[in-house]
Amino acid sequence: MKERGNNVKEKKPEEMTLEEKLDEIERLTKLAEDKAEIANLFAAYQYSHSVILEDETPDRLYAQHQPDVRHDWGGGVLEGLDELCRYYVNRPRYRGKLICHAIGNPVIEVAEDGQTAKGFWIAIGHETIPYPKAPTLEGDGDPFGPRTEPPDKRGIRKIIHWVWNKYGVDFIREDGQWRIWHLRTCELMRAPYHQDWVDFSLRNLIDNDMCGLHTPWQGVASTPLNAMPTRPSDDPRGGYRIDEPPLELPRLPEPYRTFSETFAY
Repeated sequence: MKERGNNVKEKKPEEMTLEEKLDEIERLTKLAEDKAEIANLFAAYQYSHSVILEDETPDRLYAQHQPDVRHDWGGGVLEGLDELCRYYVNRPRYRGKLICHAIGNPVIEVAEDGQTAKGFWIAIGHETIPYPKAPTLEGDGDPFGPRTEPPDKRGIRKIIHWVWNKYGVDFIREDGQWRIWHLRTCELMRAPYHQDWVDFSLRNLIDNDMCGLHTPWQGVASTPLNAMPTRPSDDPRGGYRIDEPPLELPRLPEPYRTFSETFAY
């Protein structure tokens, strides 16, 4: 097959020779295969997350040969396979935990050289995270912050909330397979199940950082949910705020020839 960036695709069908038409069919077929593989890869990522079976996620879904492989959730960046393993492997899978991020609205652009790709998705979801015997502390010492419900009479602290996300993902082809290279998560909105996101924004204008899920606290061993990131996010903003317009984060993919000529998520 001729190079994917050739000028054949710019010709009208009636202007092409038979050989050029066959080359164009081959190019479009390969492009469709790449987009389907990328869509399946990111769907597999979301499914593993939803059932909290992510021990194999770093090895099975992420790039293995890129030192800058990373996951940026807005609250911080985890960079390198070792850090990704610390985040995903041995994640608590206890009873009562429920996570769903149903992805849609895909925009996928494969580079003309066929070696990298970019994808964008919107996810509609909810999360349920009960904490039996949760500590009851006041103010800044409270690991869940003042924005969640107090423990009930059984001592269970509940985080039950709606959450919509946007995902921007760079993919790279390694050993003939597509892999996640850079993953950027941005919130569209988050709010407790019994409160709308406008009221939630009014309640938390200063600090709307994922209901405290990634807030570390003293005296508790590091877990995937409170592990410190490798470095801060370049742009930590995210989530619905009543005092500003929607953020264009992450930005949509655009057609590109090779990765050095585009942006990175």
